[in-house]
Amino acid sequence: MDVQARIVATLRRNETQSAVEKEVTKDLQRTQEELLRISKAVDCASDAVCVLDATQAVSYVNGSFVTLFGVNGEDLEVEGCFSRLFVEQREWDEIWGVCEENGSFAGDLDMRAESGESLIVHCRADAVLNEGSSFLGTVILFTDIRQR
Repeated sequence: MDVQARIVATLRRNETQSAVEKEVTKDLQRTQEELLRISKAVDCASDAVCVLDATQAVSYVNGSFVTLFGVNGEDLEVEGCFSRLFVEQREWDEIWGVCEENGSFAGDLDMRAESGESLIVHCRADAVLNEGSSFLGTVILFTDIRQR
């Protein structure tokens, strides 16, 4: 192959790589924008939202969670702190067990705020799975139903 042919081949390869890089960049930007929209929706939700990883470590709580329970995600980073919000430890154990088996839970629970205030909430919990169906954690929503 002569020099001119190699230069042309290299330029074509670079053009192809550049087009692929542009498409990947566009895809990444669309994904980031979608995540931003979803994040904003969860942040503004009226239900208290908590996300836990597979070790039960709290990775996210929204503002409604902080308002309802009087505790933020950083306060719950100590192992076992999240479960202290449940009046009955066995209820938390049941919810976690169901989610860990890739299931969902829904039901009314007696809970307590950090201040000790009694709460009655409707709880919905769902397993978070990756594409291979491995358990990554759980998302839990709490609705204050004391006014019902």
